[in-house]
Amino acid sequence: MKRKKWIIAIVITAVVALIIGATVTLMPLYRAYKTVTNPSPPVNTEVPPKQNKLLKNRYYNFLVYGVDAGEWVNGTYRPGKARADTIVLMQLDLEQRDVSLLSVPRDTLVEIPGYAGTDKINHAHSFGGADLLVETVEHFIGLPIDYYLQINYTLFQEVVDALGGIEFELDRAIGARGLKLEPGLQVINGDQAFAIVSFRYEAMGDIARVQRQQRFMLALARHVRTLSTSELLPALYSGWRHVKTNLSPEEGAELVLTLNGLQIENMAMEMVPGWFYNRSGVSYWRANEKETKVIINDIFRASN
Repeated sequence: MKRKKWIIAIVITAVVALIIGATVTLMPLYRAYKTVTNPSPPVNTEVPPKQNKLLKNRYYNFLVYGVDAGEWVNGTYRPGKARADTIVLMQLDLEQRDVSLLSVPRDTLVEIPGYAGTDKINHAHSFGGADLLVETVEHFIGLPIDYYLQINYTLFQEVVDALGGIEFELDRAIGARGLKLEPGLQVINGDQAFAIVSFRYEAMGDIARVQRQQRFMLALARHVRTLSTSELLPALYSGWRHVKTNLSPEEGAELVLTLNGLQIENMAMEMVPGWFYNRSGVSYWRANEKETKVIINDIFRASN
């Protein structure tokens, strides 16, 4: 791999790891990146905010979503444009160093800009890729999105294996991907993690899956916080190729520096409230607009 591609891979995966709480262990990676890209003058990790390229604003909104295309089960490949099966709006507060997350169920009924009527929000990505999904979420939530991170589900599988497994308390028995998992506290491997974050064949369907994904994210964050940089690197190398983003390498590096000490204990995690809605035999998630606005106003800040 050429040096430039190696650097981009490290920085992008550093931002993904940032989401799961790895900013403390990633500081040496930031210093290495700055040394390679700008060896003179020496890196000063105490750069005042006014000199930091990304610190012109306090809040930044990210759309983080998982796709169901590419490498899949047992080495198979799902062709065509991907649907966004996991959609999370994340806001980073650069001053308080905390994060707020709002999960949007894949079947949420919304207006998709440029298309007549309403449809499931996850169809926006298959219609028009990242740009249309970003525009659709902005229209639905009412907040601008600064960056997006697209993640293939297989990232979970490879990263969990690279980390040596994750301790996770499963809330119910799951049969998926040829695996059978019993409820309870256990150490799960990559294949099991893949099954857990994708399983939705139960009474609450995608809603239960979203809640399980949020708990998995917290478990992963707690585990990553216990690792050294050398222990974390294999996971970063494993996961980088499953990420697509409009975040530049410099912006990613600045985020790693700025959010050193991110407080995952104060992480606000919510889901768009609503109810199941059947239209012409198709199941949707109909958002409660009033309650959704209350949650958005409570956990997000609208302007800088």
